[in-house]
Amino acid sequence: MSTREPLPGFDDRAPRDRYCDLILTGGVTSSIAYPPAIFALATVYRFNSIGGASSGAGAAALAAAAEYRRRHGSSDGFRIMLERADSVAEEKDGKTRLAWLFQPEKENKRLFDALLPGFAKPTGKLAALVRGVVFAYAKSWIVLTIWIALAIVWLLALVSAGQGDINWLFAFLIGFSATMLALIVSVAAVFVLIVRDVGRMVRHDYGLCSGTRSGDARLPPFTDWLHSLIQEIAGRKVDDRPLTFADLAAAPGSPRETLNDPNPVGAASINLQMFTANVTHGRPYVFPQNEGEEDDRELYFRLSEMRRLFPPDVVRDMEVDPVTGRSNEYRGLARPAPPRAKAFPSSGFHWLWSLLMGKSPVVGSSEEPMYRLPTKHLPILVAARMSISFPVLFSAVPLWILDKRDKKKHVFRRCLFCDGGICSNFPIHLFDSPIPSWPTFGISLHEISTSKEGTAEAPSSPPTQAQEDYYGDVWLPKDHLQLGEDHWNEFETEPEPIERLYGFFSALASTTINWSDATLARLPGVRERVVQVGLRSGIGGLNILMKEQDIRGLADLGRVAALKLIKRYAFPVARSSGELSDGWNEHRWVRLNVMRDSLARSLAGLTWAASQPDNGKPLRDLIRQAIDEPILKKDKDEAAPATDNDSQLLAAQAAALEGVLDALMQAERALNLPTVGQPYKPLPRPVMRVRPPL
Repeated sequence: MSTREPLPGFDDRAPRDRYCDLILTGGVTSSIAYPPAIFALATVYRFNSIGGASSGAGAAALAAAAEYRRRHGSSDGFRIMLERADSVAEEKDGKTRLAWLFQPEKENKRLFDALLPGFAKPTGKLAALVRGVVFAYAKSWIVLTIWIALAIVWLLALVSAGQGDINWLFAFLIGFSATMLALIVSVAAVFVLIVRDVGRMVRHDYGLCSGTRSGDARLPPFTDWLHSLIQEIAGRKVDDRPLTFADLAAAPGSPRETLNDPNPVGAASINLQMFTANVTHGRPYVFPQNEGEEDDRELYFRLSEMRRLFPPDVVRDMEVDPVTGRSNEYRGLARPAPPRAKAFPSSGFHWLWSLLMGKSPVVGSSEEPMYRLPTKHLPILVAARMSISFPVLFSAVPLWILDKRDKKKHVFRRCLFCDGGICSNFPIHLFDSPIPSWPTFGISLHEISTSKEGTAEAPSSPPTQAQEDYYGDVWLPKDHLQLGEDHWNEFETEPEPIERLYGFFSALASTTINWSDATLARLPGVRERVVQVGLRSGIGGLNILMKEQDIRGLADLGRVAALKLIKRYAFPVARSSGELSDGWNEHRWVRLNVMRDSLARSLAGLTWAASQPDNGKPLRDLIRQAIDEPILKKDKDEAAPATDNDSQLLAAQAAALEGVLDALMQAERALNLPTVGQPYKPLPRPVMRVRPPL
């Protein structure tokens, strides 16, 4: 792709009632592949539910904004999205627009410059990181002063030897000793500078870039760029009210309007959901939060912290409830929890370390008011930015939660929200149902090992072309019978021990984060609707310094991924027998069998367990007993809520519950009849698990 090809026009052939859902994986700059994929899918489908994690959440926000504009009568949003995404490959002042999106805070620039070569290098990352640190910190005034002083010592020693004041051997020993001393002092100085720079990064909530304009850069950084792009795609001006989750849900053309969909989810026209990780609680959150859910804790924010991360118009919008017009300010008595006291007196080493690292971050006065974070009316930019907060690269987003563990005194505690990919980089399960009404497509981005590059189909160029013209592979199973392809971490094939060690720890981190997503992607009913986009080393990921042709090659992979899904699900697929089979009908048949098999395994033994009297009463007896007395009894010292009367049943409720038990027992018998099993057996076998909502 050495020359820029003209962008296609948007041909909207999607019927009003043909929907699809879309899940996008994370990958920082790899998300460049998504706009062309979204553009192609939108020509034949309308998006109902869109979700993602990390940079996939940002692309999902753009897709939702474009769909929102289409529901209001214009498909220009998809054209604008493709054009603006394509423009990130253009160069400005020696850098691509992609590189301009990642602008570090002024005091973080040196550490950012030191780490950037390690991010961008496809191989030899450790060596690149060392070179980056050397070049970034060699320019500091303290290191330059040391080496200028060394040059003066050498000059004086040589002049003295030339004038006969000292002999040449002694002059050489002086210069050599000074060089060793300068080297030691320089290393120590660089270490001190790195520690101080890390301390500055910690003060910026553990990130180098805030995402908002902090200097005099000519082009906007990531968050400002994303905000203006969402607004433009949605058909709004940048200073108009920011697009919110409520705006998306209330757009015309919901499944309930077009299909009379009775499902409560069908009332929402566009259902956008994003994964983020509350690292303070150690679990994922999905935005938008559900209003009125007891399990969903209310989140709060401070204006001073939000203004560092978001445009002023977005922060002002969150201050006021748009329905009531009232301020979202918290009026209660709770205040932030005081800092924890030190367990031991500060030692000299601790004092020195604190001096190097700098003071702890000031998170605001205890008198600074808290504001409730909106739920339905939350700007989608805010949730996207929380999900995109890749550790170290972007600052975490601080929110506050009211800690009610102490019944006598409630306090606010600060929580940091980071990259959604920490918990689920590919949340393909977000919109799943046992028998779907329309397909949920997934686009999964991952790096392929060097040994496998060029072995599969390479849509952007034939495998015979030069390596620099090869960007990756796009793979979709031929049908539901073809097993999912595992991703191989072939770190042991690296020739150098240091590269193998780096690959080992990288594989450990990847397994820890992605094992659940990778396991689910192997299941029939999932694998045939997930298109895998394997990226060559150095394409996407943390490579902020990709060249123009690499950026465009990556975008081309996304377009091809969408075309594979369209060919499979939107049009008939020719079989070898000559029979035409709709991929969507095939998929629903697989989902029926997967549900049957998983239900059979889940209900196995239910009848026996429900009637087991050895160590407790049979369930039927418990149901009848609950009419006369509550089964769930409170401790005497525990005050029961005034509304806690649901543990004692009315006769009609008991009869209904007993009917449910009978239905489950009947389902167990029916699902285990030999005639029920189909010739098709899903591999791997599915299982059902009860788990709390995210």
